[in-house]
Amino acid sequence: VVKVLLEKGADVGAADTKGRTPLQMASSNAHIDVIELLLEKGAKLDAQGRGGQNMLQVAASRGNQSLMQLMIGKAEGVDNQATILEDALHVACIQGHIAGVEQLIHLGVSPRRADEHGWTALLCASWFGQSQILDYLVSNRGDGDLLLPVNTIPPSSWSTVEKSTSLLLDEDLTGVRYSSE
Repeated sequence: VVKVLLEKGADVGAADTKGRTPLQMASSNAHIDVIELLLEKGAKLDAQGRGGQNMLQVAASRGNQSLMQLMIGKAEGVDNQATILEDALHVACIQGHIAGVEQLIHLGVSPRRADEHGWTALLCASWFGQSQILDYLVSNRGDGDLLLPVNTIPPSSWSTVEKSTSLLLDEDLTGVRYSSE
């Protein structure tokens, strides 16, 4: 059906009334063949969905190895490849998907790099109680000292995209919680 629609001129990047693109819908449902077709026809890997996550983050949040592998392969040459991979590592750490974390670390994604909010993969794993992932990260190029300094941005300053839609800073600025919304 998707192939026929694309042949008839359907816009590969068009969004529905909820802002979801065909690639986002295919990624959410892990339709690998449709994802490959859409990417081949020009769909953007780094397009963000309703919750601010790109397609690799969606795969990482669900622990879908085959979808992650496909998205990682397609991320090569994308301008913001490093950010896409690092954000996926953070999401896999938060969700507790050790296989995804291992896959991303094996590719050379650094658990030490902080995002724009001051979060590292180590901090994500620690904060969300993912001890198996934390142990893995520390033993694979991580540094436990990175867990100590946390420079977070108050909630009123957080962007409405990326992890800020999943990580909520408490009003007193002392705690962070995960929101699955």
